Amino acid sequence: GYTTMAATAGINKGVVIGSRLAVMRADKKICELNVTLVESTRASCDVVYSTMITGERVEVGDSVVSVRNK
Repeated sequence: GYTTMAATAGINKGVVIGSRLAVMRADKKICELNVTLVESTRASCDVVYSTMITGERVEVGDSVVSVRNK
């Protein structure tokens, strides 16, 4: 199963359903999130477990940034 997470950004920050976000700790990407539900100021996301670094987990204080295709 997937873990649902809340972020402090939503439609007001340009987040839309299907957006891909990265969980960062310092300069290290811990995993990616797939946005599944968006409200004006928050979003719910599923952890994309195939992107999770082995032995890591999302922790309080981690940053969430947009993943951009290059």
